Amino acid sequence: MKFCPKCKSVMTLRNGIASCRNCGYKIKADEEMILKERYDHSHDKMIVADGKRIQGRLHSVLCPKCGSSVSILVNPRKRTYKCSLCGNIFSENGSFT
Repeated sequence: MKFCPKCKSVMTLRNGIASCRNCGYKIKADEEMILKERYDHSHDKMIVADGKRIQGRLHSVLCPKCGSSVSILVNPRKRTYKCSLCGNIFSENGSFT
């Protein structure tokens, strides 16, 4: 994050130019200013069951029906999971839905 030397506001970076939205000061971005984000996809896994892709992230949540420890998060808001082994759908507290 870079601050404007004139007004001390946060500068935004676009197309290699850092500019201040407050006073309009501009400067060419250097290596320190360039934000580099990397995402590690190695932990993402996909399960294929019955020829159909099951989308979602794998979690270690025990299925109350069969005891399998690998479940797929199907509804993040309600914390609803689907068992990767038996297909049972259940909530995080173990109740059936």
